[in-house]
Amino acid sequence: MKKLLAFLLAISLVTAFSVIPAEAKDLTKRIGLGFTSQGGDLLRTGLEALPDEGALPLIPSISLKIAVSEKLAFGGYLGYRTASIDYDEDAGGGELSGTALALGAKSYYNFLTEDNMNLYAGGGLGYTSFKSENGMKSTSSAVDLLLYMGGEFFLQGLPNLGFSFEVGLDVMVTGSSKDEMEGVDIEDDLGGFGTFGGVLGAVGIHYYF
Repeated sequence: MKKLLAFLLAISLVTAFSVIPAEAKDLTKRIGLGFTSQGGDLLRTGLEALPDEGALPLIPSISLKIAVSEKLAFGGYLGYRTASIDYDEDAGGGELSGTALALGAKSYYNFLTEDNMNLYAGGGLGYTSFKSENGMKSTSSAVDLLLYMGGEFFLQGLPNLGFSFEVGLDVMVTGSSKDEMEGVDIEDDLGGFGTFGGVLGAVGIHYYF
């Protein structure tokens, strides 16, 4: 039911954007700063399927886009999260700490430009790492190849604010998982392939200066 509601919401937003008049957007030599929900989806999903990994955090990321022409843009994203838990001594004590990092570089080619919408395709590379320590140190990292299509929409009255939805393919080029405990290291190779984006796609928002 939730997926159906999310899908209907996405269709409603796209329809609304399509019927609102707006001037044609020329973003040449402008910089967009905002955020994206993309970052480490394939590694995160794979590790959650392994025993004793627990829930891994989402990594919303700061995002940057630089339009070098009407058709071509480049950008990148950077996300970081850290957390720690000090367990009550009555429950056995101890501390659990963890960090998550996601960064990547992306390209965008606008193959269709409308008055209030750009449809684009692109490719990029992403790096993700998860680290945790609870008596045992665990580190996982991966480099992914990203291939995607998406759309960026602009509303009347908000000409500098772009809303984007993106879906595509995620190929883990290389990945590894390492556990360190009492002087013994256990290292495994990771790999994977899949789609990313979910029901609404990888959502982003950028304000253009």
